[in-house]
Amino acid sequence: MAINFPPITVTGQTYDYQGIRYTADFTVAPGFWQITTPGTFGVASSAEVDAGTDAVKYVSPAALEGSKYNDVQASDVDYDDSASSIGINVQAGMELLALRANPNMLINGGMDMWQRGTSFTGASNAYCADRWLKGGDSTVTRSTDVPSSEFNYSARVDRVGNVSQLRGSVELSKAGSAAPFDINGNYTFSAWVRAEAAANIQLHIFYADGVSSGANPVIVLPNQTLGAVTTGWTKVSITVPMGAILPAATNKALNFVLMMNTSDVFFKITGIKFEKGSVATPYQPRPISEELALCQRYYQIKGIYSTFRAEVNVTLRWSTDFMTQMRTIPSVTLNMINDGGGATSAGYVRDNTVELQFVTGGGGTYTKRGTAILSSEL
Repeated sequence: MAINFPPITVTGQTYDYQGIRYTADFTVAPGFWQITTPGTFGVASSAEVDAGTDAVKYVSPAALEGSKYNDVQASDVDYDDSASSIGINVQAGMELLALRANPNMLINGGMDMWQRGTSFTGASNAYCADRWLKGGDSTVTRSTDVPSSEFNYSARVDRVGNVSQLRGSVELSKAGSAAPFDINGNYTFSAWVRAEAAANIQLHIFYADGVSSGANPVIVLPNQTLGAVTTGWTKVSITVPMGAILPAATNKALNFVLMMNTSDVFFKITGIKFEKGSVATPYQPRPISEELALCQRYYQIKGIYSTFRAEVNVTLRWSTDFMTQMRTIPSVTLNMINDGGGATSAGYVRDNTVELQFVTGGGGTYTKRGTAILSSEL
């Protein structure tokens, strides 16, 4: 058991554990401990811990009167703010709190990170906002038009040819494995969307080898309409049964394709979330530093600045560490502003460092200044 409660001797006795305060009720022996930290298990909810069994009983306000507790296994617990009542053990309660902290499986759903720039055009698939790919000849730009003060940015997706399309993904734990997904469980996709005119936005979900090519697709959710989108911000959501569908052996990601087929209509989107369970919970932004680090696992821009002194013609080598360990050994593109001496090139590359080198071309002082663009996208 995760918590060893002290014996209850008097009503009002308190016990603090990991930021949660429990208050004792000794009206009837052996009494129970009640969580008194506001909002621990939802708005105005309550939880009790039986002093004899250390079992937490969670009940919503509507179920506080009478004996309405139902004992269930920890594996059956899903976050739910409805009036139903459930019983969970303390360890499951701690896991539930961690899940509620930010259950979003998608990275950069709030469109905060744009390392590559803020406007993207062209006829091919290309990354735009971090972890998001514009489909085909769509145009994507960063917008400050947002549904509430919780958000900084949205992505504006304009149709140029046949369709306006935005793609995202969740990396699988290893190729061919459904993990981190429970193939027998339900998940919920939700997002805040608005459009230039009333239209429908569709969602397509499938496993694939990557994000850009979508090779060897295994469909989880065929094109489904998320709902009618208007000129005002609307939250749309859909429950996604995983349906015991397994990825192909070469699949590395679960892909999400958002598209709108209405002619000459753009849509804006933010607060995109994919979470376990059948309820669309509110979008909760991660700390900016955490969101950036998650994005930099796939793509980052590393600054280069070094000065060297050589007396003879010699090959100089130096290494630079990445800001975050990357998903795999990245491709390296060097953009040098000052490249005195011989041209700089990338030598030895790992998932956390790169060795740079150049031939001096004789004696002298040499300055190397620029950036290394590192990509290990799916």
